[in-house]
Amino acid sequence: MVKPDVRLLSSVALVFVTTLAGCANPHLAPASPTTPWTPEALPDARPLQLTSLATAEAARPAADQARNADGAPTPARAAADPRFDLPTIAAAGHTPAPPTNLPSHPLSLPELIDLAQRHNPATRVAWEQARQAAQAVGIAEALFLPQTTAVAVAGYQRSKVPLPLALGGIDHVDTSISGVIPAITLQWLLFDFGEREAIAESARQLAFGANVQFQAAHQLLIQAVALAYYPYEAARSRTAIAAEALRNSESVAQAVSERRRAGLATIVEESQARQMVAQARLGLVEARGLERDAYQALVAAVGLPPTTRFEVARLPLRPLPDSLAADVEDRLDELLARRPEVLAAYTAAQAAQHGIDAAEAAFLPKVFLAGIAAITNNRLDISGLSLLGQPVSRAGVMVGVSLPLYDGGLRSNRLAAARSQADQAIELWRQTQQAAALDLVTANNRLRSALEAHAAATEWVETAQVLYDGALEAYRHGLGTVTVATEATNGLLAARMAQIDALAATRVAATLLAHATGQLTAADDVP
Repeated sequence: MVKPDVRLLSSVALVFVTTLAGCANPHLAPASPTTPWTPEALPDARPLQLTSLATAEAARPAADQARNADGAPTPARAAADPRFDLPTIAAAGHTPAPPTNLPSHPLSLPELIDLAQRHNPATRVAWEQARQAAQAVGIAEALFLPQTTAVAVAGYQRSKVPLPLALGGIDHVDTSISGVIPAITLQWLLFDFGEREAIAESARQLAFGANVQFQAAHQLLIQAVALAYYPYEAARSRTAIAAEALRNSESVAQAVSERRRAGLATIVEESQARQMVAQARLGLVEARGLERDAYQALVAAVGLPPTTRFEVARLPLRPLPDSLAADVEDRLDELLARRPEVLAAYTAAQAAQHGIDAAEAAFLPKVFLAGIAAITNNRLDISGLSLLGQPVSRAGVMVGVSLPLYDGGLRSNRLAAARSQADQAIELWRQTQQAAALDLVTANNRLRSALEAHAAATEWVETAQVLYDGALEAYRHGLGTVTVATEATNGLLAARMAQIDALAATRVAATLLAHATGQLTAADDVP
């Protein structure tokens, strides 16, 4: 027997691998870390799905490196500046058009929340995840049912048998046989010491958590729209206040001009008044820009394209919420028990515990039932003599027991991994509890601070208004200076801006607290 040459086989294998490596398409990855990627062709664009280009780790060739005087490698520079532009895939950039059935009247906050729940992709993503978790439960429960399979086997066999003596010039016999065997098989796992039940219960826990996350997605969406609506409402109020501040500045400037024409004011005072008007006009421009930005943030929170246009209703007057400090501290465990992230982490820990049960059951025997029903139909042909075989039917049922003896530590490692995952899930649940408790206390403290700030800002507005009215009236009668009038105007503007910001901060803090306590479950729950 000739032994193969190991070195020859190694050389052939090396050449074969090198040839395969040389067939790699160089356009699938950049040639070096400093070379722009230029695609040879665009990937196929299918509806809602794009095929991505394969990624490969490209090593920079040594020839692309230069060395400076001290021997350190320096990046090679191309003759022209490289351009790292990307190809255009029209399907990837296609965005849906704004909805055409939007209400024509100004939308209130509950209407904006309803619009978001119908159009924002976040709710649909959470819904699909909940459906997938429910399907996983169905997959796990299907393990309890018997599995039946239809099988059809067809074959052909030919053999040539030499005869000891030639008879009539025939020294061999040709035999051929062909046939089809249709069969139905049955496999049914009868008893497995709870392994399937543990897998199914783990899936049920995860499905419960997915439904919790679906509810949480709607709660987060309600919060997101409210947190975008209140800043937009504040931005509109700031624009109105900035416009009023401009009118107040123009009133002061008009008073200065009248006194200037009467010879009672200097050019310095008139320039000072004009400067105040210019500053107020700039403040109005900035306020309008912030209002436009806040509107775009609101549109994004709703989940509509940025080109969508709709009117937003003003916030109706209603009392501010109260702080819930004592209530939060006394009901901390109760409030944590309905926090969605805490519930999801708890169900994940429960699912991991059942994973341990499934891994332990894998060490125990399994009792199964197997059955088969088949029909054999053969056609036998011997040297031109054809005989049609009679169909033969066979059926059988067996009950057996399987016990794994050795698997190289596979089950032991799976059990250790399941226990580690369960411990990790428990610690994540505890970590989530701590974060949620901190969120509750922080949200309540934030609301309390916002309420105090709003009360102080309201008092500031009242005193600033009196000061502005008195300073302007005194200057018109020659009893005050333009400096005092200017300071009073700026003080009133700052006070009213602070009051608007404090009001918005109070509404935002109340929304955060309502979400933290699990009370933000519908559009009407927004404070």
